[in-house]
Amino acid sequence: MSVGLRALFGAKDEAPSFTVNTAGDKPDIVIFLTDEQRHDEVGYTSAGYYETPVLDALAARGTIFENAYSGSTVCVPSRGSLLTGLLHHRVPTQVNGMALEEGFFTVAHALRSAGYFTALVGKMHFFPMYARHGFDVMKLAENLVPFSGYERGEVDDYHRFLLWQGRSDAAATHMFGPNDAALAAAFTANYSAVPFPYDRSLHPIGWMEKTALDVIRERPARQPLFLIVSYPRPHAPYDPAEPYASMYEPKDARIPEDGYGVNETLPDDFRQSFDRADRQRHTVQPVSRIPKDVLRRVLSYARGLIRHIDDSMGAILGALDQDETVTFFTSDHGTYSGHRGLIGKVPWLPFDDLAKVALACRTPDGRPGARVSAPVQSFDVAMTCLDYAGITPPRGVFDGVSLRPTLRGERAPDDRAVFSCTSMGWPMIRKGSLKLVRRSGTGAETLFDLERDPGETRSFLDDPANARAAGELRALLDQALAKKMPALPRYVEKHAARRRV
Repeated sequence: MSVGLRALFGAKDEAPSFTVNTAGDKPDIVIFLTDEQRHDEVGYTSAGYYETPVLDALAARGTIFENAYSGSTVCVPSRGSLLTGLLHHRVPTQVNGMALEEGFFTVAHALRSAGYFTALVGKMHFFPMYARHGFDVMKLAENLVPFSGYERGEVDDYHRFLLWQGRSDAAATHMFGPNDAALAAAFTANYSAVPFPYDRSLHPIGWMEKTALDVIRERPARQPLFLIVSYPRPHAPYDPAEPYASMYEPKDARIPEDGYGVNETLPDDFRQSFDRADRQRHTVQPVSRIPKDVLRRVLSYARGLIRHIDDSMGAILGALDQDETVTFFTSDHGTYSGHRGLIGKVPWLPFDDLAKVALACRTPDGRPGARVSAPVQSFDVAMTCLDYAGITPPRGVFDGVSLRPTLRGERAPDDRAVFSCTSMGWPMIRKGSLKLVRRSGTGAETLFDLERDPGETRSFLDDPANARAAGELRALLDQALAKKMPALPRYVEKHAARRRV
């Protein structure tokens, strides 16, 4: 039986023509999301250098998307796209111009209204912290660092748990008082590589594992589950717990060979962005400024965090019927990790270092061992979730598409245009091997050819052979940027009270 979305969802505004198939069993849906993890920092893309046996097994039984692009190179907008299936410039925002406006359509709202029990464990970087976006349960573990944007005294579930244990988090001490020394210590802790001082069960990853298992165990009977497990690592601070802190020797860390000098051949508008970020934000960190022993420790600790996440995923998946569950793995965006001679994610330019992400999916009806080279968007996950839940969205409204046909064996179109950073000043479009990036404000453009120059070191815009293709990309990007915010269901549910110490 199918019903209209308006009747089922109870939204306050006029709803577009969604339909919901209420017949049949609905699969559980689980999304594993990491924070600031490169597309090549997983086992199946790194020849095992990053050890992710659980993820590798999931991918071997499902589909790997080799060219998935995030909606943004920045945390908050990328997560807004993941929840809505929309490019971020089409999402209503609040507070800081990036955070998803409370009450706007999300896949969690849709699935909840269609009978799913919806839960979020970990980091989502909502503003306010406990904004209601369609989750029955939210157990949060945010990065409460000085520049997180949260108010002093605003505390998440994980840090409240630590306080109950009589423990503290050096990187979050500024949240509990105005002490300038604490603020300085927090900044230092966030940009250093120091092992976690407590047992692995008290680490954010360990706490999330137990919390997710509690959610699965205590879920309401006879309701399908929609669960997002969103890890706040391997984002800094690089603080693996034992045994992960000692798992990889710093001397074995691979320092990328494409040093800071590769940026010197970029067009002026790109080079200026590096200088501007360094001068204004003081967060550009060329590897040349970092002692090699510190850099090696950072890279080895990041490997340890990735392995801890993988082990945690294994425990959570062990509590589910994996043959009857739709499971996704992806990241909000990437990081430089020493590439281009940089640490971190600034400047927020849509190089593949930041815009391209790992994406793997296992489904009950999928093809084991499939690899898809055609470009996709990581926020296609939202539309894919709706598809498996029996919800058909209106045509032409969303920017994401359901990947279910591809997961079941249909060929994905090689000529699909994908986008990133449409709200962050550097809108990007990729089609085929060509990628056009525009600098908002000046209109300056750069064309990368990922086949001839995979390191994205120079522009091919002046090559006459690319004139027609560049014009097509320019027109498609203009069309995408001109698209307005869609009319979608609004929800009147209000956020929970802000939690303070």
